[in-house]
Amino acid sequence: MDYPEIAANVPLPTFEQTICFADHVASNRSWYKHLPPFPPGASFVFFLNPNAGMGVQQKDGVYSVYKIESADYFHHHSRLTTADYLARFGHWDYWVDDNPRYEIWHPKPGLIDRFRQQFRPVPQPEKIAEEGPWIYLNNSTERVGIPSHVRLQSRCRFTAFLKPSSTLFQINRDSWHRALQAFQVYAGKFPSDPEVARYMFLVRAIHDGRGLGCELKDVWSTILAEDDNQRERWFKVFRFPYMKPNSEGTLSQQVHGIVTSRTDHFAGRGAEDRIDRLNDIKTMLSFMEAESTVQKDNLLQTLRAIREFIKKGE
Repeated sequence: MDYPEIAANVPLPTFEQTICFADHVASNRSWYKHLPPFPPGASFVFFLNPNAGMGVQQKDGVYSVYKIESADYFHHHSRLTTADYLARFGHWDYWVDDNPRYEIWHPKPGLIDRFRQQFRPVPQPEKIAEEGPWIYLNNSTERVGIPSHVRLQSRCRFTAFLKPSSTLFQINRDSWHRALQAFQVYAGKFPSDPEVARYMFLVRAIHDGRGLGCELKDVWSTILAEDDNQRERWFKVFRFPYMKPNSEGTLSQQVHGIVTSRTDHFAGRGAEDRIDRLNDIKTMLSFMEAESTVQKDNLLQTLRAIREFIKKGE
C-alpha cells in the first residue's frame, strides 16, 4: 500500500478544521527558537495522516500506533488527546522537511572540536531528518513514506517570523550574523524573490542598529493600551525610560531608580533622538507583525489548496 491509497481513505478535514490547524501550526512552538530568521526559511510539508493526533512506539522493529488518552504539555508542546486533536484539526499533520537553521546555527566542527567530541563526547545538536514524513502501519514493521512529488506540492516555507518574538534577537548574535550572511548569498541568487525585498528592511535595520530596539520586547501595542500606572510598570520591566505624554501632548521622561540602575538603550540621547528611537522600535514591530501575517496567510492558503486538490482527486 502506498501513500495515495492510504490518503484516499482518510476523511477530508472541514474548512473549519483547516483554519484551526493553520492557527495551531503557527502557534504550536516557539518558532523563533527553531526556524531560521531569513528566507528561504524552513520547509514544512502538510499531509493527511490516518494516525494524526496519535502516538507511535517501536519495539523490536514493530510499530505500534496508540491513542493519546490524556494531554501532556511537558511531553510535547501543546499535545492534545487524540479525540480533541481529531475534533479540532481532522487528519491534518505536518513535517519539517528541511531546516537550514541547523546548518547555519550549527556549523561543522573544526579539528579541535572533532578531537574533543571523539575523546569527550558531548550531546549533538538537534537535527531534522532528511527523509519522511512517515505513515506508520499498526503492529507492522512497515512504514509508508510520502513521495517526493507530493512533498513538493504540499510544502510551504516559513521563517522565525511565523511566530515572532523580540527574544529571537537575543538568542545568539554570532548565529544571527551567520544567518544574515547566508541570506545575502540567497538574495544574490534570487534577487527577484518577493521575500528578499521584504527582508531587506530587516537587513538594513540590523546594520544600522535598529534591530536592537526589539530587545525591548514586542509589547508596544500592549503598552499603549494600558493606563499610566500599568504602563510605567511595563517600562520598568523592559528597561525603558518612562515616556509620558505631558499637557502639550508631547513625550516627557520620568526617571526611576530601577531604570537608571540598569542598561538603558536611550542613555545619553536627547529628546528628539529618543523619539526617533521609539519610532524605530515601532517600525520594527510593525515589520514583525506584517511578516507574521503574510506567513500565516500563506500557511492557510497552502492548506486550502491541498484540500481542494485532494477533493478534486476524489
